[in-house]
Amino acid sequence: MCQRRRFGPDVVWTLLDTWLPTLFIAGVMLLIFVESVGRTVARASIIWYVEVLAVIFTWAVFLAGAAGIRSGRAIAVDAFYGMLGPRAQRAVLAFGNVVVVMTGLAWAWWLMQLTLDQGGLETVMLGIPFAVRTTGIILAFALIALYGVRALLRPAPPPPHSAAVEHHEE
Repeated sequence: MCQRRRFGPDVVWTLLDTWLPTLFIAGVMLLIFVESVGRTVARASIIWYVEVLAVIFTWAVFLAGAAGIRSGRAIAVDAFYGMLGPRAQRAVLAFGNVVVVMTGLAWAWWLMQLTLDQGGLETVMLGIPFAVRTTGIILAFALIALYGVRALLRPAPPPPHSAAVEHHEE
């Protein structure tokens, strides 16, 4: 029998940092396709598509980066990490998570201040406010900080070392 997933925080995070960037990238691809076909077939160009692509792509990249932090697959240096013992691995993970939290908070704060200072700026063609682009980045860095705190409070066991076994045939 199929078990239904309950609506909870993990579903919200997955929707926010995985599905939303996926939909954004699909939208970017569709917009580029429409622009290319329109320019080639109809000899007409969508003059504002670059501004929309910049906003959508910015949101997608930074939210997908937050998904990488949430899953624990963002950055790994396996060669160094694999040489450490279990206690040292936990210490390295904790230090990395502290750096992630501090970086996420610092960037979110700086971008909030920048957005407040540049509140009146808009894009040239469509008049998209500067805040629309930076809000996605602020949200992503806030999520990165949140995921770092979550990893500090509920540390996962260190990932297994995944050294490839070499086969030599003679």
